[in-house]
Amino acid sequence: MNAREERGILIAAKCKIEKQPRNRYLVPSQSKPGTRYVVEPKYPCCDCPDFQERGETCKHLFACLPFGE
Repeated sequence: MNAREERGILIAAKCKIEKQPRNRYLVPSQSKPGTRYVVEPKYPCCDCPDFQERGETCKHLFACLPFGE
């Protein structure tokens, strides 16, 4: 398990993830209070800077994977 997976599990356990229409989720940022990222686990896609720059699964996606199956 890598660090992003571990942080995703922590987010899923401790934060409120809000379900939105069309299988989207709002996941809170850990570093920017009040910021939430839109995550679509089915595609997968997240609008956080990490996913946008790397194009790989971020901690927000890992937090939502149980919902996207």
